[in-house]
Amino acid sequence: MYVKIFGLLMLYLVVFFNSLAFRIDDINFDQRIDDSSSYKEYKVFNDGMNKVRYKVVISSPNEDIDLSKILTAYPKIVTVDPKSYASFKLFGNSKAKLEKREYSFNLNLMPIVVPTLQKNEGKKTIRGNAGVVISPTITMTGYGGEVDLSKDINIGSIEFKKEKNRIKVEMEVENGSHSAIELAVKFYNKSKTKLDTRLIGRVGGLKKKKVEIFLENFDKEEDIKTVILYNTNLGDIKEFAI
Repeated sequence: MYVKIFGLLMLYLVVFFNSLAFRIDDINFDQRIDDSSSYKEYKVFNDGMNKVRYKVVISSPNEDIDLSKILTAYPKIVTVDPKSYASFKLFGNSKAKLEKREYSFNLNLMPIVVPTLQKNEGKKTIRGNAGVVISPTITMTGYGGEVDLSKDINIGSIEFKKEKNRIKVEMEVENGSHSAIELAVKFYNKSKTKLDTRLIGRVGGLKKKKVEIFLENFDKEEDIKTVILYNTNLGDIKEFAI
């Protein structure tokens, strides 16, 4: 009985430490799927002591269309050295004809055994790097059809308050498009010589998000004259006069 418990404990520790060794820098896609110019790059980090290798597999079990035949991963095999990272990209495909809506898919990183060269009584032997390796599966979304974010992204309400000698901004951001998007916000004075930026985060398609932000570079609410919503990759999306 004790041997069995010890074995289960060791298996848990192996799984636990292998799961800690894996990291990915982003868990969203949020790009147009039926457009070859759409792509997103991901970095896979290996915090462990052994080289790891993954096969990138796309599946869409909750959709009536097989997105693995539309989305392309390159490279399909990712090898990550210990204490390092490697990159891959997901690409859309203009040949696909999709309805104008959001689609979900799974990004699976399937572990591949990495052969190692070891000496065995004066001979060199190739062995697999055995062990239990976590197979990460990340659910992502993309969209079909065109999206005009300059029309669909809006500020529903915005209010400035003074709290603990800092300016507090309470705002509601509206995403009227059918695609989720990561947003941030810039606050300017009248001459745009003073700037404060803050992260809003991901706003889902056809969703509203309430955020509270504390500003560091402004002392008076009346000095804020312009608010700009932007995306790191896309740049400025929409400007609002206050």
